[in-house]
Amino acid sequence: MTNQERSSPLYFALPLVLLLPAVWLLAITGFRGLYGQDAYAYYNYAIGPLRDSLLALQAPPPFYWPPGYPLLAALFSLPQPAMAAGRGWSNYPG
Repeated sequence: MTNQERSSPLYFALPLVLLLPAVWLLAITGFRGLYGQDAYAYYNYAIGPLRDSLLALQAPPPFYWPPGYPLLAALFSLPQPAMAAGRGWSNYPG
Protein backbone atom coordinates (compact mmCIF):
# COMPACT_ATOMS: atom_id res chain seq x y z
CA MET A 1 0.00 0.00 0.00
CA THR A 2 1.41 3.34 -0.96
CA ASN A 3 1.42 6.54 1.05
CA GLN A 4 -0.98 8.06 -1.44
CA GLU A 5 -3.51 5.32 -0.77
CA ARG A 6 -3.18 5.80 3.01
CA SER A 7 -3.81 9.53 2.76
CA SER A 8 -7.01 9.00 0.81
CA PRO A 9 -10.22 9.98 2.66
CA LEU A 10 -11.66 6.56 1.85
CA TYR A 11 -8.89 4.95 3.90
CA PHE A 12 -10.44 6.48 7.03
CA ALA A 13 -14.07 6.08 5.99
CA LEU A 14 -14.53 2.41 6.93
CA PRO A 15 -13.30 2.74 10.52
CA LEU A 16 -15.55 5.77 11.00
CA VAL A 17 -18.53 3.97 9.50
CA LEU A 18 -18.00 1.18 12.04
CA LEU A 19 -17.00 3.33 15.00
CA LEU A 20 -19.65 6.08 14.92
CA PRO A 21 -22.69 3.78 15.29
CA ALA A 22 -20.96 1.92 18.12
CA VAL A 23 -20.17 5.15 19.99
CA TRP A 24 -23.73 6.38 19.42
CA LEU A 25 -25.17 3.12 20.76
CA LEU A 26 -22.97 3.28 23.85
CA ALA A 27 -23.97 6.89 24.46
CA ILE A 28 -27.72 6.32 24.30
CA THR A 29 -27.75 3.11 26.36
CA GLY A 30 -25.39 4.20 29.11
CA PHE A 31 -23.48 0.92 28.83
CA ARG A 32 -20.46 1.08 31.13
CA GLY A 33 -18.65 -2.02 29.99
CA LEU A 34 -18.84 -5.65 30.92
CA TYR A 35 -16.92 -5.25 34.14
CA GLY A 36 -18.83 -3.30 36.71
CA GLN A 37 -22.44 -4.08 35.87
CA ASP A 38 -22.78 -6.24 38.97
CA ALA A 39 -21.08 -3.60 41.06
CA TYR A 40 -23.50 -0.91 39.87
CA ALA A 41 -26.46 -3.15 40.64
CA TYR A 42 -25.14 -3.92 44.13
CA TYR A 43 -24.46 -0.25 44.84
CA ASN A 44 -27.82 0.98 43.51
CA TYR A 45 -29.65 -1.66 45.53
CA ALA A 46 -27.63 -0.87 48.67
CA ILE A 47 -28.21 2.88 48.70
CA GLY A 48 -31.71 2.69 47.23
CA PRO A 49 -34.36 0.16 48.22
CA LEU A 50 -32.29 -1.71 50.80
CA ARG A 51 -31.29 1.45 52.69
CA ASP A 52 -34.90 2.68 52.59
CA SER A 53 -36.17 -0.62 53.99
CA LEU A 54 -33.60 -0.52 56.81
CA LEU A 55 -34.62 3.03 57.73
CA ALA A 56 -38.30 1.99 57.75
CA LEU A 57 -37.47 -1.17 59.75
CA GLN A 58 -38.99 -3.38 57.06
CA ALA A 59 -37.84 -6.61 55.42
CA PRO A 60 -35.35 -6.08 52.59
CA PRO A 61 -36.81 -6.07 49.09
CA PRO A 62 -35.99 -9.01 46.81
CA PHE A 63 -32.67 -8.98 45.00
CA TYR A 64 -31.26 -11.51 42.55
CA TRP A 65 -27.78 -11.75 44.12
CA PRO A 66 -26.69 -12.52 47.67
CA PRO A 67 -27.33 -9.54 49.94
CA GLY A 68 -23.99 -9.59 51.80
CA TYR A 69 -22.21 -6.64 50.21
CA PRO A 70 -25.34 -4.51 49.67
CA LEU A 71 -26.38 -5.04 53.29
CA LEU A 72 -23.01 -3.94 54.64
CA ALA A 73 -22.84 -0.99 52.25
CA ALA A 74 -26.35 0.06 53.28
CA LEU A 75 -25.39 -0.14 56.96
CA PHE A 76 -22.29 1.96 56.29
CA SER A 77 -24.48 4.50 54.43
CA LEU A 78 -26.70 5.19 57.43
CA PRO A 79 -24.29 7.53 59.31
CA GLN A 80 -22.49 8.96 56.25
CA PRO A 81 -23.16 10.04 52.66
CA ALA A 82 -24.15 7.18 50.38
CA MET A 83 -21.23 7.69 47.97
CA ALA A 84 -18.70 7.03 50.73
CA ALA A 85 -20.56 3.96 51.99
CA GLY A 86 -19.47 1.54 49.27
CA ARG A 87 -15.89 2.76 49.40
CA GLY A 88 -15.91 2.64 53.18
CA TRP A 89 -16.98 -0.97 53.32
CA SER A 90 -14.76 -2.00 50.41
CA ASN A 91 -11.71 -0.51 52.10
CA TYR A 92 -12.52 -1.82 55.58
CA PRO A 93 -11.45 -5.48 55.16
CA GLY A 94 -8.36 -4.71 53.12
